[in-house]
Amino acid sequence: MTAFGMAQTAAPAEPADARERERAHEVLTRLARPRLAGSPGAAETDAYLKGELEGLGYEVRELPFSFSALPGRFGVSAAGLLVLLAGAGAAALAGRHQGAAALALLVAAGALIGAGARYARLAIARLPFGRLRGANWLVTRPGARPRYLVAAHRDSKSQGVPLLLRAAAVAIGLAALLALLLLCLVSYLGPATWPLGAAAWAIGLPCAAAGVVLMLSFAGNESPGALDNASGVAALLGLAARENAGDVGFLLTDAEELGLAGASAVCRKLPPVFGLINVDGLDDRGDFRVVERYGFPRRGLAPQLVAALLASAQALGARAERRALPIGVLVDHIPFADAGIPAVTLMRGSAASLRRVHLAQDDVARLTGEGVAQAVALLAAALALLRTGTQAA
Repeated sequence: MTAFGMAQTAAPAEPADARERERAHEVLTRLARPRLAGSPGAAETDAYLKGELEGLGYEVRELPFSFSALPGRFGVSAAGLLVLLAGAGAAALAGRHQGAAALALLVAAGALIGAGARYARLAIARLPFGRLRGANWLVTRPGARPRYLVAAHRDSKSQGVPLLLRAAAVAIGLAALLALLLLCLVSYLGPATWPLGAAAWAIGLPCAAAGVVLMLSFAGNESPGALDNASGVAALLGLAARENAGDVGFLLTDAEELGLAGASAVCRKLPPVFGLINVDGLDDRGDFRVVERYGFPRRGLAPQLVAALLASAQALGARAERRALPIGVLVDHIPFADAGIPAVTLMRGSAASLRRVHLAQDDVARLTGEGVAQAVALLAAALALLRTGTQAA
C-alpha cells in the first residue's frame, strides 16, 4: 500500500495554529546562539532542551561518544589547499607542455582528496589529536520502543563563507580539476607547438579560486545557527508536544557540524526502527525538500518515507519536492542510510536561505516560526501515514 493510498484511512492532517507558531518562535529565540560542539553555548542550550523534553514527559537517554574535532574543523580547508595547489600548479605545467608532471600533480592531489573523503569518519572516530566528548540524546516516552525516529542536530558552526558559496566551490573545483586533467593529457600527448597556456590558466584560475573558498570553510563558533539548526530542533520539540503515542522517538545528535560525528557514532547502536526522518534547516519561505539520495554514485533510497512526507505536504497544501543531496553537502541522515536504516532529511528554504547559513546573519530576526510550525504539521501527518502503512503491512 502506498502512502497516497494510506492517506484515505489515516487521520486528517492538522495544520499548524497560531499558538504553535508563537511557541516555535519562542524556542528559536532561546536556542539561537553560537553553540559549536563542546562550547559553553552548547551546554546552555542543552540544559534548556533537556528541561523542555522532560517537562513534556519524555525520558532523555544520553549516549556519550568521543571524537576528534580536527577533521571536521579543518578537513575542508585542507582539501581546498590541495585544490588551489593542483589547479595553479597543473595550469602552469600544462602551459609549458610539461604534461607528465602536471598529470602526476593532479593524480596525487585527487588521490589525497579522495582518501580524505573516504576515511574522514575513521579519522574523526580514531585520530588521537583534538579529541572532544559529545553526547547524542535518545528521547522516548517512559518504557516505549519507538518504530520511527525524528532527528535533529543541536550544534551550530560558523565559517568564512556561506554554505551556498561552499557548495558552488565544490562543484566548480571538481569540474575544473577534470577539465585540467583532460588538458594535461593533451599537453602530454600533443606537439609542443600547441599554444595551451591561455586555456590552462582559463581553467586553472577558477580552480584556484574554488580552492581559496574551500580554505575559508574551517569551522568556528560565531554563528547563532537559527536556521541551521535551531529550526530543526524547534520542530522536534513541537512534534514532541503533539505526539502522545510511544511509537515515535526523537534523536538529538551532537557534532553534526564537525563531520557528522554524532550520527556516525550512534547509527549502528540504536534499537531497530522502520525509518528515520532528519530535520535540518526550516526557513519561513521556499518549498519543502525531502532529501534522499547522496554520494557518488547515488545511493540511499527510502521511498516509503518520501511518499509519506510528499503526501502529507499535499494534504496540507504545502509545496514539497524530492531531491538528491548536492555533492559536498553533509547531513545527518547519511550515516543512518549507510547503516541500513531508511532515512531522509526534511528541509525548507531557497538559495537565499543558503546564503546566510554558517554566517553571523543566521539569526532569529530572519525567522518567525512559520516554517517550523508548518514542518511540525507535515511531520505529524507523515507519521500518521507511516503508522497506517506499518499496521497494514
